[in-house]
Amino acid sequence: DCKDCYLKNSAIHNCYNRGFALDNAFRILIEKNVAADIWGDGFSEDNVLYVGEVENKFYYNLACGTRKIWGFLEKGTVTGSGFFLPSPPNDLNNNVATGIQGSGFFWWTVCYYENHNWPFGKFDDNYAHANAGDGMHMWFIYPRVYPLAGGTHLLCAIPYQHHIRSRWGLRAAVNNFRSFQTGGGIYFFDAGMLNFTNTVISDARHIGIDIGMADWIEVLDFKNTLILSGNAKTRWGISTGWWSDTYFHNITFQDFNEYPATRACGSCIDSIKAYYWNNFEQV
Repeated sequence: DCKDCYLKNSAIHNCYNRGFALDNAFRILIEKNVAADIWGDGFSEDNVLYVGEVENKFYYNLACGTRKIWGFLEKGTVTGSGFFLPSPPNDLNNNVATGIQGSGFFWWTVCYYENHNWPFGKFDDNYAHANAGDGMHMWFIYPRVYPLAGGTHLLCAIPYQHHIRSRWGLRAAVNNFRSFQTGGGIYFFDAGMLNFTNTVISDARHIGIDIGMADWIEVLDFKNTLILSGNAKTRWGISTGWWSDTYFHNITFQDFNEYPATRACGSCIDSIKAYYWNNFEQV
């Protein structure tokens, strides 16, 4: 716990094992730093097995030119993301991820049994630009279940659990996120209780908002969203997936001339059709 600690106005470049990494560090200010030409993640949190790094503040940082390390299993290196974040309760404001081989902002809380009861930190005014991967990639943000055989999780060996999110009263708020010229805009996998406001996704090469597997009540709520196909000719503006309960209010699609703006995957698996609720208003 180091509330008076900070890392400011620094630069790491041509590094072969991540740029800036936090390991069991709490309440540190990381402000106005640059991670450039990095093998591994630009800014990362090390602890992917248990509650590790929380209440840290990432302000006005730049990650550029990060690369994946194939086959190298050191924590936080294989994704090649600008910001690799296993812990939800951290604040990220006015950060930029550009020229990233992985995703600009990558949440991976699959191993966080304890952390699923923590509130999501502030995520305001962050940008992803010219990335090979997604602008934002969210895995297991307040997941509903850990549904694997034998009563344990495949990666973390934690007990099988089944949560009802509406009892928690938790909401993750993402405000003013911008994604330009990325492989995909935002990708979700078993992520819930998320509010997005004033989102802009432009020139995604594949899908603007990809709901790969998101489930249960009030999972995703988007307000004031703009998705532009642009020169990338985005394949789908929004693709809904398994058990997705989504709400889109005041959404605009622009320049979708070759592909449909929305794709609902309700016919993909007939046995779970009853679990689909996708709601669009003011399109």
